[in-house]
Amino acid sequence: MNAPAPFDSPFATPPGLRALFAPRSIAIVGATDRPGPALRIRASLDALGFTGELHAVNPARAEALGRPCAPSLSALAARSGAPDVALLCVGPERVAAAVLDAAQAGVKGVVAYASGVGATSHDGRASLDVIRAACAENGIAFCGPDCMGILNPATRSTLYMGEIQDATSIGGDVALITQSGSMAIGLLTDVRRFGYSHVISTGAEAVLTAADYLAALADDPATRVIVLFLEAVRDIGRFVAAADRARERGKPVVVLKVGKTALSQQAALGHTGGIAGDARVFSALLARHGCIEVSTLEELTETVVCLRAARRPAQAGIGIVSPSGGHVEYALDTAARAGIDLPALPDAQRAALAATIGTVSAHGNPVDAWGNGDYETNLRAGLDAFAASPAHGAVVLVTDTMDGQPTRPTRYVDALLDVASRSDKPFYLLSSRAGLFRREYADRLAEHGASQLAGVEPALRAIANAAAWRAAKPQPPRAPQMSPAFIDALPRGKHWLDEAKAKAWLRACGLTTPAGALAGATDDPSKLAAELGFPVALKVIDERIPHRTPYGLVQLDLDSADAVTRAAGTIRARLATHFPACENVPLLVERMTGPGLDLFVGASTDPECGPMLMIGLGGFLLETVRDVVAIPLPPRAGEVAARLAQSGLGRFLASRSGALFGGVEPLVRFAETIGDLYVAANGRLALIELNPVRVTDRAAAPVVLDALIATAEGPAA
Repeated sequence: MNAPAPFDSPFATPPGLRALFAPRSIAIVGATDRPGPALRIRASLDALGFTGELHAVNPARAEALGRPCAPSLSALAARSGAPDVALLCVGPERVAAAVLDAAQAGVKGVVAYASGVGATSHDGRASLDVIRAACAENGIAFCGPDCMGILNPATRSTLYMGEIQDATSIGGDVALITQSGSMAIGLLTDVRRFGYSHVISTGAEAVLTAADYLAALADDPATRVIVLFLEAVRDIGRFVAAADRARERGKPVVVLKVGKTALSQQAALGHTGGIAGDARVFSALLARHGCIEVSTLEELTETVVCLRAARRPAQAGIGIVSPSGGHVEYALDTAARAGIDLPALPDAQRAALAATIGTVSAHGNPVDAWGNGDYETNLRAGLDAFAASPAHGAVVLVTDTMDGQPTRPTRYVDALLDVASRSDKPFYLLSSRAGLFRREYADRLAEHGASQLAGVEPALRAIANAAAWRAAKPQPPRAPQMSPAFIDALPRGKHWLDEAKAKAWLRACGLTTPAGALAGATDDPSKLAAELGFPVALKVIDERIPHRTPYGLVQLDLDSADAVTRAAGTIRARLATHFPACENVPLLVERMTGPGLDLFVGASTDPECGPMLMIGLGGFLLETVRDVVAIPLPPRAGEVAARLAQSGLGRFLASRSGALFGGVEPLVRFAETIGDLYVAANGRLALIELNPVRVTDRAAAPVVLDALIATAEGPAA
């Protein structure tokens, strides 16, 4: 158990928030001796060794929890002074009244466990409105409702409604913030390799949000690593500011965000009332602000173990040694599937290793220590090789072991620790299956700065996460290159710009579009086509029809005047069928652009995460491949290039084949320009959607083949 630690976070100023982490006096409202939250909380306080005051409040009882009951918090405050925190063990219909009582009593921290508070009212007002107003007016830090509360092993206190039966190993330096109460319960079940400074179940976040707790924990001296399980983020500005603060303080922030599918987004909305934004957009925001995003609970757990170790990888590159050829092959397959690089063993280390164990594969990673049959000698040689390698930042020994196994446990821990003692790199003992390891070895390894991991894929991802976090540097701001003067050409208010108007505006901003001309209802489009040069495209132009392809209102590769005339007739007939009011709208005649690679570039504002730039493959591939890169706006220096480098599109453009289309740089410049335009609009643009944008071997700049632009009211005056 950790000793009590002071809690003082100038970044999170509300005194009630400090009270929630280190209360000196606690009142349980609705206290009773019947089995339930009140008795569990008292038992947990006893187990943790809480030395503060515990009070009981219940107007229907004279005594509970071995203490006299006050009829109300106000009466308790008059008799004994206001408690730091009130825990509301009452039904949802009584929560608002209890908060008002807490405000009158001068209580600064309140936890409400009840679910369904949002469906109740108090004196004709929605209960949540009453609660928020009382907390704002009286400086109350309110956790919940619909939560498990807050557990504080670092300060030997708990406001958590679950019972802590064994407090001897629960304390540690990891702080957990979770919007799911069941995840708090689940993650508290295993403290074999790390314990907690604070566990915060935020619930419905009527007042305090995950961002508030993150801000506080960034300065908490008892916390070294911060973990978040999120369904939605309600205050994205405060969240990213808190994440930046944690990075400044050298504290990794590990995030598992759910709600990445349409069904899980609906579930999150119904469960917490939050808005779950596009997963790629939120991932981009996390990356910008130095957070480590994980995709599974197994990866989360192994990442925390890696980050808590005395040594963190100073560079990427994992070297693997195993006494088993099967484990070697499994590790190779798993790493390839996960996209994790296992760099080859350099020639010098490979030669030294071969001198000991015999034949080594050309790649040399992983090392199969079966070799000449002298396992321990070969294992040491393999570990030594990766310890000396300049291409590897971490060394892993894969061998299965677990508590209670019926066979003799691995005997190679001594070898790993001996080599690790002569290196400054992190060393890991890895069991191939998730969750299986030997507690005795985990403790011993931790004492010597090494770690025991479990599950090949989550462990390799975790090591890569730790290396990336250590290597990451905040990207500096980038000066926008687009003058706001271009925005003045946009129409005021909410409008859809048809393709012709959108392209005219883009050309005025210095971007490239195909040569074209508009043909009115009485014009002959074939003559315009002849002037432009064949082949041409023919498209309907009208703001009332933003999506034309499903109706056959775009005709491509028309190579003669007759083809243009026939296509125009076909389009007019389809307009009469599907959009009779638009039968005589203009047609855009455009010179076809040569073959190339079609891309998508867009900008819009995500309801959760704010303005975003999106880049991906265009045309029909946008929906089928969905390899889309998101970058928060405005983009920072080098950010567009860095995010593209992590995508399949960026890797292709950086390849020899991609060089045929101009490489990455023209797309980076183009995307930055679109981002600058959106930012310069200052709210007057709702959407820029350019699809496709074509890059060819003959154009220095991408060509916008189709454009959809929507304007907005703009910021309030």
